[in-house]
Amino acid sequence: MAAEFAWGSDARSQLAHCRAPHLPRGPLPEAGIGHPGEVSRYAEAKPYAVPDTLSELTGPVHGLVQLPRHLDWGPEYAYDLDDDADLAVMYERVVREAQSAVDLRDHLDGATLQRLWPHLIIPAPARARWEQRFPQLRRQATAA
Repeated sequence: MAAEFAWGSDARSQLAHCRAPHLPRGPLPEAGIGHPGEVSRYAEAKPYAVPDTLSELTGPVHGLVQLPRHLDWGPEYAYDLDDDADLAVMYERVVREAQSAVDLRDHLDGATLQRLWPHLIIPAPARARWEQRFPQLRRQATAA
């Protein structure tokens, strides 16, 4: 028998008991998918593609781009690269979901990536892999 939920101010406490058995019990975090500094097991285990050089990233910098399904499996959407918010969301998706250097080369631009890097919301393990390969990204993120 399914539990009934009244979506209101106490919905968080009502949902806390619905967690899968392998997840820790207790209150749900107030924002995001975890506490600051906490990394999901999926993000930790997922392989992230990283190019050999930033200069090989020669993707588009203007216009509309529709990502292939293996990079963006949500509703069909054309990213407007001339809109900063769309541009950042597309870069986040590509960094998270790219399966090869070809995906990265086709959809990212090295100079644009460097400009956006401090502001991108990406999993900590992905950020660490990219910054290990490209220390200039780490320096740029620290300076921002």
